[in-house]
Amino acid sequence: FSKSGNFSIDSMLNYKNMIAKSKGLSLILEEQIPINLPYENSDLCVILGNLLDNAIEALEQCRNGYLGISMKAEAGVLLLRIVNSYTGPLRKQGERFLTSKAASQEHGIGLNNVKQIVEKYHGEMHFETEADLFRAEILLYL
Repeated sequence: FSKSGNFSIDSMLNYKNMIAKSKGLSLILEEQIPINLPYENSDLCVILGNLLDNAIEALEQCRNGYLGISMKAEAGVLLLRIVNSYTGPLRKQGERFLTSKAASQEHGIGLNNVKQIVEKYHGEMHFETEADLFRAEILLYL
């Protein structure tokens, strides 16, 4: 599925693709990234892992859903974009999305972790919804 040559990214994307397939879901991937990136591998895994977990969970609730992943490094930036279908209302408090899981005390920290890592690298994070699509965009400077 992922063959960029970057071991951490390939491992995470291939693992999440395996999980999605086991649930009858398919992912679409477009990636153009160098083998070496100037970020800690664990940070990249936290970003990808949390965003993909959320996207796969949302997709499980949809009929004929869509999950697209795009990772591109160009013009001095790494742009990660995850677009997925979702159904039902999204809960927000200000700009922060809240968990929709029943045991909310035990969940809802994933996007906070992503935010902390993006801030660590002086990057940008943006989420938006449009019709039945949720879009997460992370921009990190190379």
